[in-house]
Amino acid sequence: MIALGPSKAAIIYYTLPLFSGLFAFIFLNEEINIVHFYSVVLIISGIFITNYVSQKPNKAKPQSCILQP
Repeated sequence: MIALGPSKAAIIYYTLPLFSGLFAFIFLNEEINIVHFYSVVLIISGIFITNYVSQKPNKAKPQSCILQP
């Protein structure tokens, strides 16, 4: 069994609105409007950006906490 990290496990949490909208469409005969498509695009792009886009390492010089006179 392979353990997942918290960022990979959080993908399920972030997709809950997608699945709840899909199940409402299937079981409750709710309408799907253009706003719902926009929200799907925003949710999926947010998941992609936060999990799969490579981040450049911060090359900034760390500042010292010591105050100099």
